[in-house]
Amino acid sequence: MDERKVFTNPKPVELLATILEYASDSDSLVLDFFAGSGTFAQAVFETNRRHAGSRHFILVQLPEPADGRTYKTIADICGERIGRAADTLRKHDGSLISPLEDLGFRRFRLDASNFKIWNADYLAGNEAAVAEQLRLHTDHVLPDRSQDDILIEILLKAGYPLTARVEAIAAASQTVFAISDGNLIVCLESPIHMETLRAAMARDPKPVQVICLDHAFEGNDQLKTNIFLEMEAQNIQFRTV
Repeated sequence: MDERKVFTNPKPVELLATILEYASDSDSLVLDFFAGSGTFAQAVFETNRRHAGSRHFILVQLPEPADGRTYKTIADICGERIGRAADTLRKHDGSLISPLEDLGFRRFRLDASNFKIWNADYLAGNEAAVAEQLRLHTDHVLPDRSQDDILIEILLKAGYPLTARVEAIAAASQTVFAISDGNLIVCLESPIHMETLRAAMARDPKPVQVICLDHAFEGNDQLKTNIFLEMEAQNIQFRTV
């Protein structure tokens, strides 16, 4: 961290790397629930480099406040440190590190759903409230959420882990996301085209499930019904959210 003393008693990378050598296999998934500055992640990188391993890690850190100047939270420091450790190893002597070694990581934070929640607490006997809820849910995706935000929530709710392989692919004139080698296809385009969904169905191997945004059909129930029947005929589960 640019020679700055950020923590009073930082965990030694060498100590954690030694523990990993004894207590994990070359392809283990290791977990640190108190990540701090991310020392454990660097130790995983180092151990994989030295022993040609493929260990992965999950680090958990609450957003505890930091100095507020450079980094707002301890979690911010953790993310920055992991990135710097990876960059340092990429520059290491080529004889000690494979160019195919995985030095990437993804960072997630817990947040509210990307979709508006139906509030039924005060609807009983209140026609005006029901009408207002229906109006608000015409487009039930929150306006400030990105495609990545929505994609990750759909992926989790469909039963896939955060580590699932995600690939953006062309389908007709639009883009869809293939999850886990195409077992799940997620389309976040709006409006959605019939040709896009048919191209998704025609993939090899055939997807098990296809998920789209409900408002992408722009109220065209006939289109939605037709695509549902076509996918059902091919034993593909079709859902809208």
